[in-house]
Amino acid sequence: MKFELKAGKMIYDKETGKVKPDGRKGKLQILSEEGAKVLRWVDIQTNTPEETFYIFPASAIFEKVKQIKGRIYLFKVKSSDERYFFWLQVSEN
Repeated sequence: MKFELKAGKMIYDKETGKVKPDGRKGKLQILSEEGAKVLRWVDIQTNTPEETFYIFPASAIFEKVKQIKGRIYLFKVKSSDERYFFWLQVSEN
């Protein structure tokens, strides 16, 4: 199984709590590898996976950020303080 969305990456500043765009074009992939779900962000120009997360049931959150206008989504592994933000380039409508 493979699912892809055009998505830019956001840079999170832990000190200010703000995000800013990375500027590169990319895509989010959701894959199944050996029974595990994988979330991967790939730089479209280099076709290089830059972020790869192995997801186990109930171990992560992927949700729309309601405090920001637009299509910004947060991915967070529950056992970590790290936060990863993505901007979906395709409208939800």
